Amino acid sequence: MPRPVLVPLLCVLACAPPPPPAPDGLAENLRWFWLHAETADEGVLLEGLSVLSAAARADTRSAPLKGQLPLRLGPADVVAERGGSPGVDPAGARGLLLLNPLRCTLLQAAPLLASADQQLLHPGLYDAYVRTFDAGAGPADFAEGRVDRLRWTAEWDAHFPPADGYHATQPGTLRRVGGRLLLGRRWLSGPARFAEGSTSQFPQDYQLELFWERAPGELFHALAAWRELRIGGLGLTTEDDAVFAPMLERLVELDGELERACNGG
Repeated sequence: MPRPVLVPLLCVLACAPPPPPAPDGLAENLRWFWLHAETADEGVLLEGLSVLSAAARADTRSAPLKGQLPLRLGPADVVAERGGSPGVDPAGARGLLLLNPLRCTLLQAAPLLASADQQLLHPGLYDAYVRTFDAGAGPADFAEGRVDRLRWTAEWDAHFPPADGYHATQPGTLRRVGGRLLLGRRWLSGPARFAEGSTSQFPQDYQLELFWERAPGELFHALAAWRELRIGGLGLTTEDDAVFAPMLERLVELDGELERACNGG
């Protein structure tokens, strides 16, 4: 009787080659984290974090840096297993970048980022928000350290100005890495749905966030997002700075809300 091929099969499943080393460039490094956040070993991710910290000047930065991320994702970057909608051209999504020091700790931030009630954390961001967690782990499990990974699907309503409402479905993940890094990812599973007659579009959004302590009581937040939208009532898209600049300002405001929540505000 032939011997079972258990060992080769296990190797196929568990012996995938490690990712390439994290690149030195800031934009390239953030793309690397988008690609490998779910699958890379903790040691590999922490090596990548050291590279990112240097590229972002995390140890010395005293004010937010916000701007365009000069790199766009490609089709292979947003296949289903990595997050996104296969068949949508990600080249249409413009990159946003935020680097920001915060008065907070990983212990304070973890339950806030994991919480199902994101409307409490960010009032005014959503018209409605429901986060459903995958079976087996919830926000308390993550916040109290019983699990190091959390997965959910969020259903939320929001609107473009002045009152162009839409509904979006957004899977998300949060991973604790070596007790030193919180690594989160979110993406639209498909284009947002607008009311009949609306000419607005929100076909794709990919978000990556990293939080780590650069000093006691001080977090550093690195955010990369690739977003494509059209505000029909204004005839503007994310390629227009009249839309892009306010989005960056809003990201800074959201960090301020997180910082205040960390400090009991």
